[in-house]
Amino acid sequence: MTDVRAPLAPLKGRVGALVAQARATYNGHPEHEATLAALEARLDEPLRVAIAGRVKSGKSTLLNALVGQPLAATDAAECTRVVTWYRHGRQYKAYVQRRSGELEQVQLERTADAVEVDLGGREVDSLERIVVEWPAALLESMTLVDTPGLGSLSTAVSERAVEFLAPEDSASSADAVVYLARHLHGQDVRFLEAFHDEDAGKPNPVNAVGVLARADEIGGCRLDALEAAARVTDRYRTDHHVRRLCQTVVPVAGLLAQGSTLLSEAEYRALGRLAEVDHDAAEAVLLSTDRFASRPARVDLATEEREHLLGLLGLFGVRLAVDLLRRGEVRSAPELATALTRRSGLNDLRWVLATQFAGRAELLKARAALSVLDRVLRSEPPSDGGALAGAVEEVEANAHELAELRLLVALRSGGVELSEDEAAEVELLVERAARPPAARLGLESEADRAQVQDAVVTAVERWRRRAEHPLAAPELVAAAQVVQRSYEGMLLAT
Repeated sequence: MTDVRAPLAPLKGRVGALVAQARATYNGHPEHEATLAALEARLDEPLRVAIAGRVKSGKSTLLNALVGQPLAATDAAECTRVVTWYRHGRQYKAYVQRRSGELEQVQLERTADAVEVDLGGREVDSLERIVVEWPAALLESMTLVDTPGLGSLSTAVSERAVEFLAPEDSASSADAVVYLARHLHGQDVRFLEAFHDEDAGKPNPVNAVGVLARADEIGGCRLDALEAAARVTDRYRTDHHVRRLCQTVVPVAGLLAQGSTLLSEAEYRALGRLAEVDHDAAEAVLLSTDRFASRPARVDLATEEREHLLGLLGLFGVRLAVDLLRRGEVRSAPELATALTRRSGLNDLRWVLATQFAGRAELLKARAALSVLDRVLRSEPPSDGGALAGAVEEVEANAHELAELRLLVALRSGGVELSEDEAAEVELLVERAARPPAARLGLESEADRAQVQDAVVTAVERWRRRAEHPLAAPELVAAAQVVQRSYEGMLLAT
């Protein structure tokens, strides 16, 4: 039986102590003092998750779906040109911040489609960000940041997004990113490469999730459109270039996801009337948005009702809702809303955010903080003989959580070669780091404590032998030692 090493203090506490030490070291510095004060506060904030993507990829629509309320404007309003933070608050409030200025409270108005922020005559180009505080449950665990569209006709608008997500001379202000793309083109891959904090010169996939946006359009809005989108994302998940940049890729029909969270009884009844129409007549009407938006005599829906349903759910959503109603799978507005949400892919994305982002929030924030500290120390080394820099390096070297992430990067980028079974084991172990031991081991959830311990002990011994093999390459030895240490920690936890 191998020796089990005692765990170090939690990573957040170690990083917090480093930030406090740095604040004392740079006390009175005109630039770094403010940076480090903001960094200290950031460690106690909810995780910052940026939603990014090209113009018209559906960022604001997805944000509204995640929150369950229409907060972000989805048209070309002024506010869509500014980085906008949505954070939790007990009251409804809005603020604007000029470049290098303080937050200033402004008026906001809630409309049927979004929250409108009154800029008070301030020029958009003069603003650093807009902040909206809202009492939504999701915002308690993460602050969502809606960024301007990349590839905008206005270079200045795109630059605001890049400046926030991947600034050249400072660390990113986001802890993690959800990147939307209708197809992952070369430009999307290049952006993801630029966003990641660098780790030994390689991008890290742990703080990014890809979303195949407007997934219903991939299959031409047919009833099987999301199945076609799922096949596309399956290919992305196994693509070497995508795997080294994203944890995973999830297909989401954004408009359907948002509309399903807002579905009312009146809209349910309108869809019910459409479902009662003769099948062939209804199919003819639903061939295109133009046909449905006209006023066919055999459909008992006013033009305004049809336009509203298209704006709420899209053509795919209307088709799907009618099909569910016809087959009797749903019998009430709440049942229909639940079914549409499930089929939109929104629940899958929420699960990924809960397990991969919220579940490892402290680790992601610690990584971001270490990146900021490293940049500060490099830009202006303190006069303490390198003691602070050495302390930062020690935390980075001894933090096993970070070692696991480095191993995942090396595995996905080809820096270490394992067998197919070993690679799958490591991915399961690291990607499920925030979950119970049974899940990390790939065991059934009903597995008892003895089964878990037996599996862990077996894994410890197997990887110990792997690390001690006389012909093993150095990078393989290091990888095996990391995995062995992970299992030893699990043994302590059980």
